Amino acid sequence: MTERRGAWTAIALLAIALAVPQMSYQAPRGDFSAHLRMVTALGQGNLLIPHLLFHVLTLGLAQIFTLQVAVVILMTCCLVAEGLLVYEGLRRASRGPLAAGVVTGALLIAHPICFFTFPHLYLGYLPTNTWHNPTVNLLRPLAVALFLAVEGYLIGAGRRGATRSPAARGALLTIGLLALLSTLAKPSYSMGLLPALLVFGLIYFSALDKRRFAIFLLVVGGCAALVIAWQFYFLLYGGGTRWGDQGLTWAPFVMMKVFDHSGPRTALKIALSLVFPVLVVGFYPRPAARDQGLVLTWITVGVAFGWYALFIERGRRAYDGNMLWGVMVAMFILFFASSRLLLRVGTGWRARVGWSALGLHVAGGILFYIAALGAFRSVCPDGYYRWCW
Repeated sequence: MTERRGAWTAIALLAIALAVPQMSYQAPRGDFSAHLRMVTALGQGNLLIPHLLFHVLTLGLAQIFTLQVAVVILMTCCLVAEGLLVYEGLRRASRGPLAAGVVTGALLIAHPICFFTFPHLYLGYLPTNTWHNPTVNLLRPLAVALFLAVEGYLIGAGRRGATRSPAARGALLTIGLLALLSTLAKPSYSMGLLPALLVFGLIYFSALDKRRFAIFLLVVGGCAALVIAWQFYFLLYGGGTRWGDQGLTWAPFVMMKVFDHSGPRTALKIALSLVFPVLVVGFYPRPAARDQGLVLTWITVGVAFGWYALFIERGRRAYDGNMLWGVMVAMFILFFASSRLLLRVGTGWRARVGWSALGLHVAGGILFYIAALGAFRSVCPDGYYRWCW
């Protein structure tokens, strides 16, 4: 227990050290600035955006602190929670708390292997972490918690007669609450997860307790789908009309071309985003196929990537690239699930190559972290506002 508390403390301190300077820099800028204006509007009784959880929580903290201090506190708490959730998920698979702690620290900063395209470190890639958007930073720990809860329930979905037990009911309640909260934070992950669960059910159909799985789908799908339906209604007919929001439209690869007009370079960026998880599956195909959580995560990444590649929003936000957020969150969980598998089964040279690949992702993450603090403005003076990232 002492080792566990020590690991928790170390991870919390690392998360604080990463979050406080970055969020203090981001708070008056870019996406943060826009969302803080929405918080102010909410305090005046005007709801401008339907994924409102960040705005409600920030407004509550702003009753005690200044608005910018409130957002730094909230974002720091999110990163601490994310780190602790990831550590607990890895600890059960690792051979000791040190390995789980080191990998957790790596995942908190990992990014695509982006230094080959310096100073363009963001657009066109499929990042696992980003720092400039408060709602996705809030979504990520909620999505990790939802994934762990869903995985825990699905692993037992083949056991008969467990539907009415207090543990099963408690798990379903937790899953429903997390689906509700994560979708209110941002619907991006739920839009990938819900279709992925249907595909997962088809793959493992013969092994599932059909009744138990159907109840599970009703809970998680109902909670998330109701919120998404209200959010789309709001954007089409409610306050979203102020922003010119008109839903989604079919636009294959348009957003990817906006982010990077070169098709070969975009393909390279996607490949450099996936080096670590692809190596894990390539080195350990049978354990990967047996890991239902990893399978679900790969499906979720695929569905989320489909939203990003094939659709854009209508109206003023058509080229904001908001479909990419779901890919980012799913990618973070993919890195987590891949690391967990490598901790569990990795040995010899294949494990060393796998961890070295994760190390390259961490190097890319450190470079991107520094860039997000504005360190390369002399090289790329337009910064975020001209999409120089």
